[in-house]
Amino acid sequence: MRLTLFLQRCGVASRRACADIVKKGEISIDGKVIHDLTIPIDPNTMEISYRGEVLILPEDDHIYYLLHKPLGFICSNASGKRNVLNLVPESKRHLFTCGRLDKETTGLLIITSDGDFCQSIIHPKAKIAKEYVAKVSEWVRPQHLDDMRKGCYVEGQFVKPDMVKKVRKNTIKVVLHQGRKHEVRKIIASAGLETISLVRVRIGGLQLGALPLGSYRALTLSQREQIFGKSS
Repeated sequence: MRLTLFLQRCGVASRRACADIVKKGEISIDGKVIHDLTIPIDPNTMEISYRGEVLILPEDDHIYYLLHKPLGFICSNASGKRNVLNLVPESKRHLFTCGRLDKETTGLLIITSDGDFCQSIIHPKAKIAKEYVAKVSEWVRPQHLDDMRKGCYVEGQFVKPDMVKKVRKNTIKVVLHQGRKHEVRKIIASAGLETISLVRVRIGGLQLGALPLGSYRALTLSQREQIFGKSS
């Protein structure tokens, strides 16, 4: 078995990202750090570790959760009580989030052990739409909406929302697909408004729905396909 395939099946990351992980020296075989992607492996006779943790090839399918992320939790693989990964059942496989929501943002977050699935959602070429509902500091006027629709620069890249719509006097709906850090908050700030609260309610065709804050549910194949506009 190829090393990158083994790592991907263990849920470390996507196949491409696993190659970078090997090159960085984060994988060891029988206690020896390796950098060679072409080395043949046998999971039955070799002890393969990622950052010191022994990997076990799963016998069943990958894990897919939809989490309603609460305030104050971070999206990270680092340890800590305020990590979103602590809100879903413990797994022997590596779990990670498909994209991130900042500490002060709530809403729909996908957690999985399937690196390729995650990459298919967050890769810029996928152009998967994300929908947010934001409460802002002032009564939203037409000029505010016009300013936000013009877009702004985020991390050196120009970001323009797919849609900005007023839903209540101080609440707006924003749809975009780029995935830049704090992009919704910065688009709102570009109109001279402050974000009071922000929640992600949709990724592609997958809706957060009525799932309570801090709760999670497993995603079926049909629900996962909704993200890409497909149906079983």
